[in-house]
Amino acid sequence: MDRKYYVMGGSIIGVVLVLLISVFILGSCSKKNSYDKVEKKLVKAAEKCVDNGDVTVPEGGQMIVSDSQLTELGYIKSLDKLKNDNCSGTVTIMNNSGVYNYIPNLVCTNYSTSTLKQRIIDDNLTTKEDGLYAVNGEYIFKGKEPNNHLKFAGQDWLIIKIDYNGNIKLINSKRADTVAQWDDKFNENTNNSYGENDYETSALRRTLSVRYNAFSDSVKKHLIPFSACVGARDAMDLTINDDIDCSKKVDNEYLSVMNMSDYALASYDKDCTDMLAGSCMNYNYFRNYIEESWTLNTLSDSTFEVILLTGPKLQAVKAYETHKYHDVVYISGDELYVDGDGSVDNPYTIK
Repeated sequence: MDRKYYVMGGSIIGVVLVLLISVFILGSCSKKNSYDKVEKKLVKAAEKCVDNGDVTVPEGGQMIVSDSQLTELGYIKSLDKLKNDNCSGTVTIMNNSGVYNYIPNLVCTNYSTSTLKQRIIDDNLTTKEDGLYAVNGEYIFKGKEPNNHLKFAGQDWLIIKIDYNGNIKLINSKRADTVAQWDDKFNENTNNSYGENDYETSALRRTLSVRYNAFSDSVKKHLIPFSACVGARDAMDLTINDDIDCSKKVDNEYLSVMNMSDYALASYDKDCTDMLAGSCMNYNYFRNYIEESWTLNTLSDSTFEVILLTGPKLQAVKAYETHKYHDVVYISGDELYVDGDGSVDNPYTIK
């Protein structure tokens, strides 16, 4: 009898060990072939593809490579061998100021990559009160305290909008450490030192260039080039329309300041009907965070006047004056969403 029990006990122990080993192996395989792991494999393959010169992306440009291309080049196994699901994938390769960013996009029967753009839209789209409004092909945050906070580069940024191209415009909720002149040149047209209101040659643009160059590569890789809207406005034209702000552009910028229309468009007050309407301060998060800032825009009938947001209220001032400003950048809407709901205490985060 004792011998029989020993045999039975040994058999049971053996079965348990086999089950434990099977669970461990299955768990390891599941972990190895998780969707997150497949996304990481796509990125690693794209990195090798660039390092070996199979793909070249010009500075400021981007290129999309598919999983099938990466498989043909021998950098990754076909996705059906990596995951027990019907999947296809791409990697967007961005060369941002000489620093590369790799953003995967995996689409499967039971999964799809969560992008920041889509998460913001799904969480916030509305037609009333605080939230994200669809406006002429763009998505614009409006309200006193919408959930438009993003934690990036160790700082709190406010999402202004998702533009026509699906890129995300951000303004730093904290102003720059030092004040700056919009311009410091002698103005030949008026024979004085008021400065000139040509942004391309301005002191502010030089200041922002120095500031951008001090950013780390881990920050620069996320910042995509954009066209800064530097249009001039007639002093009597108070239309809330960023097409006027964008009547003139400076291409391939990586860091700028806000546009005057950004402020007015952030209010959903029905009486905010022109740029100088006092009601534009109502239901407007700029009032909470942006006390004062230079804008990119100028007056068309002047060679030295530029637009300043203060109060917050828009006013024309001389370019040589010294004022505060808030950094404005763009990131891709395809950045991977990691966490957060956009609130002050739980901002969105990206990889």
